[in-house]
Amino acid sequence: MCVENIGNIIYQLRKKKGITQEELGNQVGVSMQAVSKWECGGVPDTKFIPKIAEFFRVSIDVLFGKEKSYLDLKKIIEKISRQIKDNNEKVEQMFFYNWAMHLGIIRDSAILDTKELYNKARIHKHGVSYSRHLSDEGITFFDLSKEAPYLYVFPESKERTSVLLSDTDYCSLFSDLADEDFFNCLVYLYKRDFHVRFTPELLVKKLKITEEQASEYIERLKKYQLVSTEILKLNDSEMTTYRFEPSPSILGFLTFSQEMINRPKRFFMNNGRPEKPYLD
Repeated sequence: MCVENIGNIIYQLRKKKGITQEELGNQVGVSMQAVSKWECGGVPDTKFIPKIAEFFRVSIDVLFGKEKSYLDLKKIIEKISRQIKDNNEKVEQMFFYNWAMHLGIIRDSAILDTKELYNKARIHKHGVSYSRHLSDEGITFFDLSKEAPYLYVFPESKERTSVLLSDTDYCSLFSDLADEDFFNCLVYLYKRDFHVRFTPELLVKKLKITEEQASEYIERLKKYQLVSTEILKLNDSEMTTYRFEPSPSILGFLTFSQEMINRPKRFFMNNGRPEKPYLD
């Protein structure tokens, strides 16, 4: 493609971004008339080409028509997948990439300062590590603290409310968790090696509860498929033991419960306001 077509490419990129010639000129450091001249067949001075590419988040080759798009989705996915695969800290790397996408929703300069903002949020002196974006398209929120980092993404779904509120006995679960001894029993089992079987006597000893309570709590845990029964044959006798089958959902449950009890009042970044209710 000829160099003269750079103006048409700039025009297409500008329209796609939804900005005026004046706004583009302000970002690059030229007048509206200069932008108009480019789009009518002129060629930008070479010193402005890197700025234009940076602003539109494309490569210089894209401006000259040598590539279809710098942000080719397939190439991005392949590159990210390879980098995660070859990284010794795969989950940490994935967490960072999700933070980068989160920033892409909140601010235009995400590509330029992603790593800087990531590091800044993780060492913030006042513990302001929360970040969230709320919109009718979906919700993302992060805690980048080193102590208990997490990320959640909820894309908009018309069926979410009906799924979440149908045939689920929340009150039974909340009633069980309101029993402090049962809650302590659950926490204890999550803390111990779940590959090692146990008997009710362990709960009696460790939690200072009665045998009757221990048996009752085991039955409650079975209700949530957190405990399975295993019969061990020893010589000519049998012993009933139990295996704890933990669900990782406990992490999300405690995270959101803590947020509701101690609702964050300060955010590293906070953006958006949905028009629709969270539950339809």
